[in-house]
Amino acid sequence: KETDDVCLPSTLRVKTDIRELTYGIEEVMRLHPIFFRYKKEFKPDFQLVRAGFIAEEMDLVIPEVVTYDKEGLPDGIDYGKITAVLTKAIQELWDKMTFWNNEQDIRIKALEKENQMLRERLDVLERKWGL
Repeated sequence: KETDDVCLPSTLRVKTDIRELTYGIEEVMRLHPIFFRYKKEFKPDFQLVRAGFIAEEMDLVIPEVVTYDKEGLPDGIDYGKITAVLTKAIQELWDKMTFWNNEQDIRIKALEKENQMLRERLDVLERKWGL
């Protein structure tokens, strides 16, 4: 069954050579998002301001999402393919945030325990000195 570019087949039944995505937050941080207008001779609605990337720059970071012209030069970007890279970057950030939160929870519990111990010592001293 044929589909258009908006909805591509994604079932396991049509896939082979499946590997983990290696791109993530490091590559996303190297991307250079921009606003731009197309040149008048290229696009009739050239006045519209668009958001995107430069294909030549993207080629240096995530070449798998770049399309090429007949001469093999970067020509366009398949923005749908960037979704998997952004998902991986979000997952990496979530893992880092979860780790950081766990570390902070451990530190807070240790500080609360120390605080309680110091309060108990202070109570003993105040009772001893009648304060």
